[in-house]
Amino acid sequence: MAGLKVENLSIEDIDGWHEDGWCNRLLRGRFIARTEASSFYVSVWVKGENGRTKPVIASLSLGFGAPMIADVQPDTPTTIQVPVPLAAGQEVSFRVFCENQLQDKGSDARDLSFVLLGVGVQ
Repeated sequence: MAGLKVENLSIEDIDGWHEDGWCNRLLRGRFIARTEASSFYVSVWVKGENGRTKPVIASLSLGFGAPMIADVQPDTPTTIQVPVPLAAGQEVSFRVFCENQLQDKGSDARDLSFVLLGVGVQ
């Protein structure tokens, strides 16, 4: 997972993430906590396009829990964090959804939304 900052966990599987860091609108995966922790986070970035100045909505949820919703400002790294008690070795599923849809993607045929900068537990 070159270029992706991963803190205190191992990613077991991930769907919707591409090697260049770009993600589809829905990103799903599973991780195993390497240490005891009290929260899970993702850091995302949305490209500002066509003079966009208003934020877009993104959400992060774990397992069957309610999503944590955040405003993501264009061209500004944003961290979304969900409090959750985690034991070392615990496996958890996660979902990230971002309403943004990249428009200026040149000849890239992928349906892209945001860049995943980091993921971790603290």
